[in-house]
Amino acid sequence: MYLLTVASIWTIAALTPGPNFLLVVRVGLTGPQIVAVAAVAGIITGTFFWGLAGWLGIGSLFTAAPFAYAVAKMAGGVYLLWLACGCSGWPATGKARLL
Repeated sequence: MYLLTVASIWTIAALTPGPNFLLVVRVGLTGPQIVAVAAVAGIITGTFFWGLAGWLGIGSLFTAAPFAYAVAKMAGGVYLLWLACGCSGWPATGKARLL
């Protein structure tokens, strides 16, 4: 019963438009079809690995080792800053680009 509940919530969440939907629509409307397919493949791959991490008990690992959780959060923050700097064209490269 628990699995059915989780699957139902996951399905409802997947059907509601969100950032993934907007990314695929934007890429699909402005670029070649192969780029939209690559975006969908990336979303599917990311979702798979998040599910795999949850199934393997990454939450229990982070509870047992709070330092590992802090390191993962810091690494994620640094990665997001790196992406933001790359999109904005900083340092002054003269042009900004979208992913």
